[in-house]
Amino acid sequence: MSDRPAARPLRAALLGLAAWLAITVPGRAAEPITWPEESYNPSPAPGDVVLPLPCGGAMTFRRIDLPSAGILDDVRVQLGDAQPELGFLSDRRFEVVAGSFTDTATPGVRYFLMGKYEVTRAQWDALAGGECPNPTMRTRVPQTEVSWFDAVAFGQRYSEWLITHARDVLPSESGTPGFVRLPTEDEWEYAARGGMAVSSETFLASRFPMPSGVPAEYLWYQGTGSAEGKLHPIGLLKPNPLDLHDILGNASEMMFEPFRLNRRGRLHGQAGGFIVRGGDFTMPLDQIRSGMRVEMPYYAGSSGKATETRQLGLRLAVAAPVITSPERLAEIEREWRAMPSSSESPANARREDAALSTLDRLADEAGDDAIRSELRGVGQSIREALVDRNDARNRTVRSLVNVGALLGNKLRTDQQRLLAVGQAIEQVARPALRQLQSRRQDAQTRKALGDAEAQMQQMEKQRSGLEDTVRTSREIYVDTVLSTAGDYSDEVVQAQVPTLKAELHARGSDALLPYVDIFVLHMQRMRDNGAADPQSLVDDLTR
Repeated sequence: MSDRPAARPLRAALLGLAAWLAITVPGRAAEPITWPEESYNPSPAPGDVVLPLPCGGAMTFRRIDLPSAGILDDVRVQLGDAQPELGFLSDRRFEVVAGSFTDTATPGVRYFLMGKYEVTRAQWDALAGGECPNPTMRTRVPQTEVSWFDAVAFGQRYSEWLITHARDVLPSESGTPGFVRLPTEDEWEYAARGGMAVSSETFLASRFPMPSGVPAEYLWYQGTGSAEGKLHPIGLLKPNPLDLHDILGNASEMMFEPFRLNRRGRLHGQAGGFIVRGGDFTMPLDQIRSGMRVEMPYYAGSSGKATETRQLGLRLAVAAPVITSPERLAEIEREWRAMPSSSESPANARREDAALSTLDRLADEAGDDAIRSELRGVGQSIREALVDRNDARNRTVRSLVNVGALLGNKLRTDQQRLLAVGQAIEQVARPALRQLQSRRQDAQTRKALGDAEAQMQQMEKQRSGLEDTVRTSREIYVDTVLSTAGDYSDEVVQAQVPTLKAELHARGSDALLPYVDIFVLHMQRMRDNGAADPQSLVDDLTR
């Protein structure tokens, strides 16, 4: 943020707003939840976040974790479908998603909350202000036949009620409470595909992974083997990898922002109606995909009233303001200023910073307004290019360290197999062969001896092959250590380790976490010593 005189009033206003947001309001104890659990969380799972509602009700949410090395860090993801005939609606495109809340117990991660289920009729009625509903199986079906405006107003009512009556259980950031709203379509699709819980390849599939291989066990769609033309109560089917139920099928779900066409890899500039995602119980299975986008008009042309249909429902998200306190504003400012800087080497960073400072000074001193504007535009373009470069570098570093951890794990496995075969040869097969060779050579002994010699040859061949495998694995591992350490500084690598570990943990790959640390240690040794001792690397991995 600039320190020029013209920018100071705006900065002061931002500080005032941040201070106002951070004002601490005494919390009130949440109202007790009296509804039966099956009415708001029919499939409980570890990590569920349950927030109360009026009337003794509740709504269940799931944490959607995103890797993050800082407030201004975000996740670049590929969304959409690779279907040329519908490319103008949902062609592949890159977007960015970020979390709202920090969890100090989980470094390298920020998160937002997504409704575990679609909003039900009972939950809707609990905030309607009338008589409290009696939660039953009938009121456990998704609330539909409400407009986008109704859904936005519902989020407002719920936010105000939570902040007033249950602030202590509502997630907060820097002392500022979160709020409830419709999800953005990027948040929704990231969560629908499985987020950090799935591999990059699986993330791009048309639907989230379904281990049973039977779609009817995960989503309600048109047909006698599934929905049979009607809505169904929430939570009856299996969830996606983030434990979100009915994220595809049953009721379709409204998004927060307006619809835009896809213009060959990016969204078009015209904002239209609102976005509907997820498909519904009236659609055939082949039309229900994570990337499918549908536009709905805000108003029905026939009646002129806000659009509402029997298929159209909603799922809520919990997010937070971005500038939540004066301290957060200062943190954002520091990160923003540092973003264009290169960290590959201090010398590079100093040269780039000096060049940009010189450009800023020349712009300030320029007597001609056009020249001043041109110089400032050049400086901004350079900074944007540096930010893009650094983002790409960080993704590459995480990928390389991940590969290094995988190679380290493979090298350890190969070495253990080699040791096991060697022990079997020297401690079992060879003594048995010598014993046979020492016995009187009758026909039976000669046959046993021939079999033992053939087995020994086979085992020796296996050992030789494993020795080649270990040698190749070691060479590839050492090359990866050397090339990564040579291309990226320890500072750059270390900054990405918490984020990579969070990604691995989310994918259930905790077994690789020790190998991340070992790979980073080996790169540090290489920088310190100028070379890598292959045998010491193997010893570290196998001890």
